[in-house]
Amino acid sequence: KVIDTRNGHVVASYELGGRIESTAAVSNDGSTVFVGCDDSKFYAISLFEQRILWIVPGGDHFKASPTVDPRTNRVWIGCYDRQLY
Repeated sequence: KVIDTRNGHVVASYELGGRIESTAAVSNDGSTVFVGCDDSKFYAISLFEQRILWIVPGGDHFKASPTVDPRTNRVWIGCYDRQLY
């Protein structure tokens, strides 16, 4: 769920394919949230368009927290398949 920090109201909600067991990351401009899931998929969710932008399948669960490179806006996440995406 996306919660407005000014008032605590839920402004958007997304159902993914499994549990989220880590924190999410936000793009440098605040427009996109990145989160890994235990359904072996890595999601990019547009906060402005309120939709899933893309999904990257992994070889196993994503339980690590992604990070965004502030210079390039590239996002990185580790996976239980021992790969860095």
